[in-house]
Amino acid sequence: MHLKKQVIPLALVLLFNALGSEVSVVEYLPSILSCVDSDVQEVVRESAFEKGIHIYDGAKAMGIRKTMNNKMVTEVEIEGERYLISSEKVLMAVGRRANLESLDYEKLGVQLNEKKNGIKVDEFMKTTNENIYAIGDITNKIQLAHVASRQGIVAAEHIAGIENPMKYDLVPSAIFTFPEIGTVGISETEAMKKGLNIKVSKFPFMASGKAIAMNETEGFVKLIVDKDKDIVLGGAVVGPHGTDLIGIITQIIHDKVKLEDALNVIYAHPTLGESIHEALLIADDRGIHLA
Repeated sequence: MHLKKQVIPLALVLLFNALGSEVSVVEYLPSILSCVDSDVQEVVRESAFEKGIHIYDGAKAMGIRKTMNNKMVTEVEIEGERYLISSEKVLMAVGRRANLESLDYEKLGVQLNEKKNGIKVDEFMKTTNENIYAIGDITNKIQLAHVASRQGIVAAEHIAGIENPMKYDLVPSAIFTFPEIGTVGISETEAMKKGLNIKVSKFPFMASGKAIAMNETEGFVKLIVDKDKDIVLGGAVVGPHGTDLIGIITQIIHDKVKLEDALNVIYAHPTLGESIHEALLIADDRGIHLA
């Protein structure tokens, strides 16, 4: 469950809106933020709508023209119909790629991966030249700063003789929208496609004393629990400090903590972290603050 091209433009849109700009979003894919579950998407979508942001899903930008009075007109196609959107500026955010052209990698004896869109590395970040390591977006694994940081640690340790391979199966995603989104592990959509025997547990921030005190009650904590193994497989936090709270869920999943053991941890009150404990309780049919 990793970030897609939609994340950066949507974060910028919400930022520009917060600074007072009227903003419209033209999204080519059928739904905005399709990299997360639909219920998580809906929280951000409703928040954007309330802020006056116009989101056009399944829309294709056909062209951009400049008028005589320096306005921009974007032609958009939606379900076969053509429309025009007028604006002062147009920002295109359609992803990024490694700047391989700036490297003389062939002279260095460094090979590219099979798709030719990144430097080929092994599990310790070593390239095909045993004296050269590569980390970050240039490897085109997962283009996230915290992934690059971990890759750097793995490479440095390997150079020092410590073999601690890089793993990508539990990388948290941080989406800085309003409200924030943090995700990790398997989503509900992915679990259903795989036919896993799961239970979905959700605790709304509107039932959190700290969230109420902060006047930030949008969203929820969501856990995907394996009913057979009694462990958490994935999670999402959409709401206040969602990108911070996802670290707790990441640790629970990484350590394969049994639900009954996770429930024995005491969370400080009043905090947003309590919401994770509440979601764990709900997963065990022992929810307290929803009664």
